[in-house]
Amino acid sequence: MALLVPLTGSHAALGLSMQQAAMLPQSGAPAETGMLRVFDTAGTPAGAAAAARLALKAKAGMLLGPLTAAEVPAVVQAAGGKVPVLAFSNDMALRNSGAFLFGITASQSTQAILRYARSRGVR
Repeated sequence: MALLVPLTGSHAALGLSMQQAAMLPQSGAPAETGMLRVFDTAGTPAGAAAAARLALKAKAGMLLGPLTAAEVPAVVQAAGGKVPVLAFSNDMALRNSGAFLFGITASQSTQAILRYARSRGVR
């Protein structure tokens, strides 16, 4: 499995946080035995495509990421349907891109808040 996140560029802080969180289950295990490998997308479509190609060369069975909507089509194209792509984007325009979207949309959040308010009698 490969994690595709920006470790450089404008979203590097978020990418590093996601890397640290994803690597927690592997802490203490030797790096070569880890099931998850991390690849830097640099936060750009070209960087994301390059990261996806490297992950495929490393025999990744699934791509987790990329982080931004702009990177998703490049990763899906680089993956070429060989492995599933689980993107962290919440951009509903990507729902037919070939990637599985993992982000929560604004509509989902709003609907949940409104359902809760209605259950409490708020109109």
